[in-house]
Amino acid sequence: PLTEKRPAALLRIAGKEVICHVLEQVKKSGADCVSLAVGYRAEQMKRFLETEMYSGMSIDFSDSDKLGTAPAIAYACAGEEENAVIIEGNCIFDFDLKKAIAFHEKSGALCTVITKKCTNSKGKICLSIDEKNNITEMSSEPSAETVGYEHCLTGVYIMNKRLIQDYSFAVNGDFVKDILAKAISSQEKIMSYEEQGYWQKIVTVEGFLACQKYMLEKGKFETETDRYFNGATILPPVYIGKNVTIESGAIVEKYSVIDDNAVIKAKSRISGSYVGKYSIISENSSLKNTAICSGAKLLRGVTCGEFSVIGENCFIGKEATIESHTRIHADRKVRRGAVISDDITSGQGRGFEIDDDGLCSFGMTANPYLSAKFGMAVGSSVSADSYIVVGRSDKNGSEILHSAMISGLSSSGVKVLDAGECTVGQLMFSTIRSSGMLGIYTCANLSGQFRIFEKGGVPISREKECLIEDNYNSRNYRSLPFETLKNPVSVSSDMTFYSLYLKNIISNKLSGINADIRTSYKGLAELSDEIFHQRNDINGEKIIFHLAPDGGQISAYSDKTGYVIWERLLCLALKYMFEKGCKVSVPYTFPTSADIVAEENNGILYRYFNCSCNDTDHDAREIAMCADNLFVRDGLILAVIICSYLSEKGISLHEALKKVPDIYSIKRFISFNGEPAAILKEIAGFRAGLNEGAVFENEKARAIIRPLKNGNGLMIFTESFKSELASAVCEEIAEKIKKFENRN
Repeated sequence: PLTEKRPAALLRIAGKEVICHVLEQVKKSGADCVSLAVGYRAEQMKRFLETEMYSGMSIDFSDSDKLGTAPAIAYACAGEEENAVIIEGNCIFDFDLKKAIAFHEKSGALCTVITKKCTNSKGKICLSIDEKNNITEMSSEPSAETVGYEHCLTGVYIMNKRLIQDYSFAVNGDFVKDILAKAISSQEKIMSYEEQGYWQKIVTVEGFLACQKYMLEKGKFETETDRYFNGATILPPVYIGKNVTIESGAIVEKYSVIDDNAVIKAKSRISGSYVGKYSIISENSSLKNTAICSGAKLLRGVTCGEFSVIGENCFIGKEATIESHTRIHADRKVRRGAVISDDITSGQGRGFEIDDDGLCSFGMTANPYLSAKFGMAVGSSVSADSYIVVGRSDKNGSEILHSAMISGLSSSGVKVLDAGECTVGQLMFSTIRSSGMLGIYTCANLSGQFRIFEKGGVPISREKECLIEDNYNSRNYRSLPFETLKNPVSVSSDMTFYSLYLKNIISNKLSGINADIRTSYKGLAELSDEIFHQRNDINGEKIIFHLAPDGGQISAYSDKTGYVIWERLLCLALKYMFEKGCKVSVPYTFPTSADIVAEENNGILYRYFNCSCNDTDHDAREIAMCADNLFVRDGLILAVIICSYLSEKGISLHEALKKVPDIYSIKRFISFNGEPAAILKEIAGFRAGLNEGAVFENEKARAIIRPLKNGNGLMIFTESFKSELASAVCEEIAEKIKKFENRN
């Protein structure tokens, strides 16, 4: 709602438009010529600057609306000057541009990017920087796991015009994504200049209010000592504009901005909020960290929660409650006494996130409405001609959530292939067979959950993850005419092909092996019996495989081996695959025993990231999506491969395990609320560009420490040749984390 009727550069911060604050910084640098690349509502910007005078600076305009920022900047930089300073117009900053320009000219860089260290990558483009301040990689909104990207773009650049001199004015393009990113990937000299000054990009109401607070702390504005409001309480720092009315009994608390001609009526309380021009806040109303756009009218007793937004010319009825993070778009009306917890028309809703395991959980509040919204968000994140394969568990309620989710997908125009009731492994197989772009598994037990993955069960990339989350949170759904929508197509026959696939890769007769699969999933138990019963050697070694409820991992037991964990069984299967000449890809956090097996068997091993934010693991992901790599994520296929291997070699499980490393691994969660990059740098050191956390090693063991995406803690994956050593390293890391938290 803040920018529904005006560009971000014309939002007002403490009585001045954002563009005015930016131009003041430009004047300090000594610049005498400014070109504004205007797009959205460009005429407003042109009209505004026609009435504003900036002595000593000439201002012209270039159009970025139709073709993008790249041609607009190329046009603006077509003069004789060698270097140009480029500034995004929707940010407030306090940088010493002169020093940054001097750094750029001395370095000889093609482009210098002013950066700041960031603790939260949400909504930011982040960079990986080497020890000489060269920018080596760029990623949009990298996950917390990607600790190498601790600097973010501020939107201020010093550029040699050679960077863009050959750009065609007629070609659509974005300066950052198309020009700067290409230069970085081409290993051009693109450098970082880290600033300690203030910077805030205004893309959310939180950022908008944060800028108000900064300007109020920095500047000196009129308060009750300069202007008397009879009976009102005003607690500085605040900004009060021209012709403002504040009635007796009203309270205006610190960090509030009351813009020109606004009215605050008796007994209202304004705390850390922005009240726009000509707005009216009626008696007994309460605003806490709220943004009220110009011309809005709130009647008596309205309550607005934190970071809610009331759009321009809105009318909010008496005693209405606008809950936190709710946005009311321009020209809307809210009835008397209403409690609004969802956005009116569209906008930023409640936070929705995809967790580290690709799970989207709605908890006990799961219902068909939320399921349909999730389907619309996913469907709108891919092209309308994409195939998405879906399946569900046999739990009560899963069919209802599954059907609603399919409706959401179908309404966005994608082609839905429905595998029906199946296991996660069967659905992974179906995504390969059907060339599905994504797979979604509905699992309802005590809570409603959807598990989402790419073809073959590979975790989705950070780019896809962010797009789905943003679509859901902003209600940004693709809408197609009803008559063009396509009904879902049943691919339940793929479950038959899954069975045939298992029968094809297992030996016709298992010599010396008598396998028994135990699982809580009835359908999987029946399939396992069908696969093994006819092939077992009843006089052979009895091996009991325990299959996890989701079918992803197995453990094994025999009289000679005792219990064998999934990691060792997978290493045994790796040995078999390498002997056959196959390439295999495993998760980044899988123990290094896999590397030892690959080296001993002349195998090629790849590793893919849990939340890839660039294409560095592209080859690993492509290999992981192949059918002969499904055993890494499907426990039943893994059991089939192991039994076939033992039968072909004529050896027992005990003998076979002697040929793979006996490495113990432990996975542990540690609660941590600080900055992930800081603690990982202290514990494990720092390497630029490192993905998926950091590595800690000593002579006893090795550990990967990976932050959770939600920022609530760290996962520790520890491995050693002795279980007690792996446990000891876990305890050592946990103690270091505890000491770090206590210090900070």
